Amino acid sequence: MEGEELLDSIAASIDEVAPTRLAIDPLSELRSLVPDDYRFRRNISSLVNELKTRDITTVCTTQAAGETNDWDLQFLGDATIDVQRTTDHRSLEVTKFRGSDFANGKHTYRIQGGSGGRVYPKLVPGDHSRETNRAQLSSGVAELDTLLGGGIEHGSVTVVSGPSGVGKTTLGSLFLRSAASDEIPATGYLFEELRADYLYRADQLGLDLGPLYDDGPLRLFEMESLTQSPDEFAAMVREAVDSGVELVMIDGIPGYRLGLRGEDTDRELTRELHALCRYLKRMRVTTILIDEVGSLAGSLNATDEEVSYLADNILFLRYVEMDAEIRKIVGVLKKRFGDFERSLREIQIDDGGVTIGETLTDRRGLLTGVPERTE
Repeated sequence: MEGEELLDSIAASIDEVAPTRLAIDPLSELRSLVPDDYRFRRNISSLVNELKTRDITTVCTTQAAGETNDWDLQFLGDATIDVQRTTDHRSLEVTKFRGSDFANGKHTYRIQGGSGGRVYPKLVPGDHSRETNRAQLSSGVAELDTLLGGGIEHGSVTVVSGPSGVGKTTLGSLFLRSAASDEIPATGYLFEELRADYLYRADQLGLDLGPLYDDGPLRLFEMESLTQSPDEFAAMVREAVDSGVELVMIDGIPGYRLGLRGEDTDRELTRELHALCRYLKRMRVTTILIDEVGSLAGSLNATDEEVSYLADNILFLRYVEMDAEIRKIVGVLKKRFGDFERSLREIQIDDGGVTIGETLTDRRGLLTGVPERTE
């Protein structure tokens, strides 16, 4: 069938059915049935004008092939939606919507068996807000609360940083336990270990999170960043906040990074985390971010991911060598909403729980990793 014959057939069907909505899939296929581009554009323009005259809402799909683009077809439409697919995800971007505003950027688009498609829009923090008090949340460990000037404020963002195995997740879990024990809904998103392993390890350390998870206000989710985009994760967090969650722990930032796509993942990480943390702050949700630094000792980088500016509080843990033993120290680097103790303390994590000692006043050079005794 020639192109003009096909268009005549479409027009005849419209006359017969008198639809209010019409889909043409794909409109670009007509190009191969018309002798030249000029005639193709003329025929399509005539069809589009006729559909507008009849007030028929029309959706057309196009597919660029080879060196041929579909810009001429986009020009005719009132709205243009660009759908792309890579090896691991689909994205959707509105590039034009005549007479109306729209959400900028590429949004995750997922086709789900049995339920159709779902779009996960980019999180816009400014669209959300609520008020709450600035009461402090205790960690449940008196010495840690002393370091923090009493605890962390509701609605604040706290970064817990340190090298692998030093106890970052355990420290963050203290606040999960404290909140849940006070009947404050709390949620942990586990990017780096299985929920069963996390609960087992917490039980071995005496944190006793199992009952709070089974029957209390604590929820834990295993996250797989290789199959879930940041947009989908943000939607998941929003649903939790809408259901009443007041404390969120993300463990950890390196695992979250794996879900980022594109060449500049450093910039993308900062942008996505910025949007998520700003949203949580505006919703007055207390946020704990667990971040791993590469150096075991001898360095005081707040984070390796350049997200320290997001934090209201920064707790850091480091390894040090003392008396031919590897030990751990904890300190506070930043607290935006009040004063804090500027001392360093030794921290021990064992089957008895978390124990924080007195201020290490008899050592100097602790942050070098090899401290010396003071005279």
